[in-house]
Amino acid sequence: MRLGPVVADEHLPQLAPPGRHPDRAEATSSSPMVQCSKHVIPPAVKGRPHRPAGARSRSRTRRPASLSADLPAARNHLHPINGGDDRPPLASATVTSFVMAAVQAAPVFLDPAASTKKACQLIEDASARGADLVAFSETWLPGYPRWVNAPVAVALKRELGGRYLGASVSVPGLEIDEICSTARRCGVDVVMGVAEIEPISRGTTYCTLVFISADGEVLGKHRKLKPTYGERFAWGEGDGSGLLVHDRPYASISGLNCWEHNMVLPGYA
Repeated sequence: MRLGPVVADEHLPQLAPPGRHPDRAEATSSSPMVQCSKHVIPPAVKGRPHRPAGARSRSRTRRPASLSADLPAARNHLHPINGGDDRPPLASATVTSFVMAAVQAAPVFLDPAASTKKACQLIEDASARGADLVAFSETWLPGYPRWVNAPVAVALKRELGGRYLGASVSVPGLEIDEICSTARRCGVDVVMGVAEIEPISRGTTYCTLVFISADGEVLGKHRKLKPTYGERFAWGEGDGSGLLVHDRPYASISGLNCWEHNMVLPGYA
C-alpha cells in the first residue's frame, strides 16, 4: 500500500514551526507537507532531514560497507512512505481470529462436585456459541476465599479455612478429569482457576490455573507465585515452573492470576 502526500485542510491554521530559519526553502505544491493543528513540518531540504529548532545533532558511526552488504534485502531496501519504486511491500504477519468465552458466572460456593457440574454446562453453552477457548476466573473451583480480607475474627477465618481446604481439588483429580472429558466432547480449550490441594501433605492449597486442551489433556498448570495480602491465610506460594506458553492451533496461550499482572518479570517468562 502506498500513501500519497497529506493534503492540508483549508480550515486548519497554517502555522510555521517555532524557530524556523528565515532562509529555509518553502514547501511548494510539489513537495508534500505533513500538517497538524500545531505545526507544519516541511520536507527535507538539500538532503537534510528537518530537525526542530533547538534540537541537538548527534554524530553517528557509519556501518562498514561490507557489513551493510550482508544485511537482508528488507533492511537495504526500505520503502519510502511517499513515492517509491515498484518493489513489493514487505510481507505482513498473518492474523488469526478466535473466540474466547470469559465466564461471568458464580460457582456453587465450596461445593466442588456441584461447581464442576455447573462448569461443564457452561463449557457446553460456550462451545455451542462458537467458542474456541473457555476461561474461568481465579479459583473459580470451588470459589474465591473472600473472607481472608474481611474484618472477621481469626477463629472464624480458621474455621472457614478448614472448610476451604476440604473443598479444594487435586490436579489431576476427579473434578479435573470431568472437565477434561467435557472439553474433549465439545472440542474446546479450557482454562480453569482452581484451589489446588497439595497432593502429599494435603495441608496447603494453591491458587492454580489449569490449562486443558480440546483433546481433553492437561497442558499444564500455574500456581500463583505470591498470594496477595490476606490471601496468604488460604494459599501457599507457588513457583515459576508453571510459567509456560502453550501452543494452540489459533494462538499461543498462557495466564497469570490477578495481582500477578502487576508483577513485571512473570509477564516476560
